[in-house]
Amino acid sequence: MLTAGATAEFDRATGVIGPRQPVSGPDLERYLEAAARRYREAFRGPPWFERSRCPSSCPSEDEFCDSEPGAQCDIAGCATSDQEAHPVAATTESLKRLLDERQALIFVEHTAADRGSLTARFGAVFWASNAQDLWSARYSLRPEMQQWLSEEFGDLTFLYRDEVFGDTTRPGNLRYYKLLCEASADALGQTLLVGRTINGAVMNVLAQSFGDAVRVLAPADFHVRRHLGVPVRCCPYVQAVVPDDRYIVVVDLTKVDRSGAASA
Repeated sequence: MLTAGATAEFDRATGVIGPRQPVSGPDLERYLEAAARRYREAFRGPPWFERSRCPSSCPSEDEFCDSEPGAQCDIAGCATSDQEAHPVAATTESLKRLLDERQALIFVEHTAADRGSLTARFGAVFWASNAQDLWSARYSLRPEMQQWLSEEFGDLTFLYRDEVFGDTTRPGNLRYYKLLCEASADALGQTLLVGRTINGAVMNVLAQSFGDAVRVLAPADFHVRRHLGVPVRCCPYVQAVVPDDRYIVVVDLTKVDRSGAASA
């Protein structure tokens, strides 16, 4: 289900998100395309810099490059592909598949606009998952992650925060992130929140919002990668254990009360 609300409808004074309206039918494509445009712009900037797809000959073995499509890449020693990292059409189709195949919850905050114009300001995607499902969907190129996820989560199901993205020129994108996490967990009947990221702002807001209910599982080489800018608030929660380049943040929502403080 995709739900959407105009920026003006997000009440900063009370912290209440609303009203959000379900979007379906002819309008669904418009909202998904707006979210896809925002996604492309967000991931072109820090900390991702995903602007084009790496050529197969690139020694970095990365999927994305910070060079523009068709430009020279100093790491690869050749031009990048002509394809954008996140083309709007492909991202729109990916979001559609998440709605259809995973019954995902997609939230879009947008400008109040007429039918001919819609600009997404913020988006987030959640769906229910488990260790094997998550490995198949997001880590299949990392075989070592299959065993790690199984050992870490066993047979548990959890709310997977798949994507979060926003207008990086506008402050306060994550001001409702805690509420979105809780609302999504309630809607899908989950009490464990799991997400992967390299975004320090996301880790910081989770640590600030959920306190001792948070665990930050860092790449195994975390201690030699600290120049990447580990969020200060997260340092007490960090365990360097993940055989991947991204952090995994786990929040046990049973330890959190609705006032925002972690329970004993």
